[in-house]
Amino acid sequence: MRSEYYRKILEIFAESYPGSAQFKGGRQLRKSDWDHVFQEINDSPDAKESFISAVEELVDQGIISVKWIKFKKGDKVDALYLKNPAVMYELLGEDTPENIRESILSLVNSYKTNSTITLKIIEYIRNNYVSGDREILTNYDDIRDILILSELSPEEALKYNIRAVSVKLFNNSKRIETIKDKADKICALCGEQSLSERLGIERKFPETSISGIAIIEFENGVRWPLERKILTLPLLTVLSIKDIIIPKANPRILSIENKETFYVLSDELDDFDLFFYCSGKLNSADKAILKIFNNINYEFYHTGDLDPDGLKIFNEIDFQLDGKIKPYKMDVKTYTKYLKHGYKLSDGALKYFDRYDNSKLKELADEIFRSGQGVEQEIINYFSGD
Repeated sequence: MRSEYYRKILEIFAESYPGSAQFKGGRQLRKSDWDHVFQEINDSPDAKESFISAVEELVDQGIISVKWIKFKKGDKVDALYLKNPAVMYELLGEDTPENIRESILSLVNSYKTNSTITLKIIEYIRNNYVSGDREILTNYDDIRDILILSELSPEEALKYNIRAVSVKLFNNSKRIETIKDKADKICALCGEQSLSERLGIERKFPETSISGIAIIEFENGVRWPLERKILTLPLLTVLSIKDIIIPKANPRILSIENKETFYVLSDELDDFDLFFYCSGKLNSADKAILKIFNNINYEFYHTGDLDPDGLKIFNEIDFQLDGKIKPYKMDVKTYTKYLKHGYKLSDGALKYFDRYDNSKLKELADEIFRSGQGVEQEIINYFSGD
């Protein structure tokens, strides 16, 4: 009876082979530290015997070669080397990466399209298919269907929900969900917007909220006066906005991280004319409205948690607004005042935070890193006058 380690050893080599030097025509793939991979062989004589038996069988078949620890031949493995990848994949019941690569390159070289995005994906695959990236490039069906999906226009995609689009393109209601992460990764490698965002197939319904004394003007000429009411807008509505008008000299906009704080400040704080709720992470609707703000000559401020995540959110908004954002109640004075009500930050939260480099908040970041504590936005009093 064949040892269970027989297949496990093959699977470990198969996982590493596509990105190896051997795949590119170089030296044989080497694997060592098997007593760490299979720790049970250190303590169980039966497990060790089963492992050694599998190694010897694979060597006899010419699939691998073995280097034994000196003076322990046949007892302790120093390293294994892959000799015959083709037979390995045959035994695993898989096609070889070489065959898959040739099929994919044949596909992209013969693929006819007028889509700019599709052409960029094709060009990327042509120029970069050398490593045999197992995750991205070694599945012919996935690459074929990603090319098909990339040709879909945003206008056509908006007519259907994601599963209807999937049936229309692939006669499979869940096919897009299967390939969209891989499609988005390839688009990122090409320097392009993800297909999920471009086609609106994220299976999310991004919204953004604003409030204040302002008028929203849409492309069709319709105007909505906010009149200090809170308005939550889905992405499609934000994309139809032409302008956001604040009828006041030198208007100020405040971005707020915490939802409860947004509700309170947008109703009570008179220091700003428009309030924007950005939540813990910017979604596509948030980014779309920030793009509108960025085209307007207003003053922008942000307030949020005084902790690593809060400062990283400040950075993200600052990036969207081309460096125009200013901190509000995000300073050492405010942090020190509320530090007694703070909470201990985890090592993970503080990891690399000493490298925070936004000069607008660098002093605060250094103080947070030194004390190892965070202060939540909800406990800050914005009406104290200091």
